[in-house]
Amino acid sequence: MRIWILCTLYVTAFFSAQAQERFGAGELKGFTKLPAEHIIERLKEISVMRRVEGFVGSKELDRPLEGVLIEIRGPGKSERFSTTKSNHQGRFQFGRTPNGVYTVKLTLRGFRSVVGTISVESSLKVSQASEPFRIEMLPGV
Repeated sequence: MRIWILCTLYVTAFFSAQAQERFGAGELKGFTKLPAEHIIERLKEISVMRRVEGFVGSKELDRPLEGVLIEIRGPGKSERFSTTKSNHQGRFQFGRTPNGVYTVKLTLRGFRSVVGTISVESSLKVSQASEPFRIEMLPGV
């Protein structure tokens, strides 16, 4: 009986580790990679914001997306990661984030991942900051 429990725990741990695979090198080093993830969309512009917060949804489905994994790495070349998930309204936010440039990645099973660059400058006036961070994810892997 103990062997069966140990085998079950080992198999569960193995598949959990596979589902949380990380990129090993390059721009995506350290970010989560889903097993079926192949297509990654790029943000075209660098968003400048006072705080890291925003909305993620799907135009095709015409709804907010809940459970999107949002990861930021930085500032600069720092290997420090922070993560959060979007709520049922598609909204997310990070706590205090030091000023600097970050790489951001959004991931959700069944959707194309999104990668881009953001700049955090807490001293900006509201009128100087970019529009609120709004991401529309496309279906696909």
